[in-house]
Amino acid sequence: MWQTIDTAPKTSKAILVHCAERKNTYTVTWMRDEEFPWSGEWKHFSGDFLNEAPSHWMPLPAPPLPHNAELCGGTSATNAVLNGKT
Repeated sequence: MWQTIDTAPKTSKAILVHCAERKNTYTVTWMRDEEFPWSGEWKHFSGDFLNEAPSHWMPLPAPPLPHNAELCGGTSATNAVLNGKT
């Protein structure tokens, strides 16, 4: 669920931000300036600082479960658990 940007965690953990003016969404982290630790900027994974003002944020979603855990080295029992069939 999207939340207002003022509640976003300013850490190195990746989050999604939405910039309402241009309707863009980015995966970013908060980067602090070591010389001025009270300051910082949003940086996206291309390595550039965000040049738009984000309005909202949300945590990254969990990665998808494998459709067939056996393909990932799991057993039939593991596959049943991962797919909610236990």
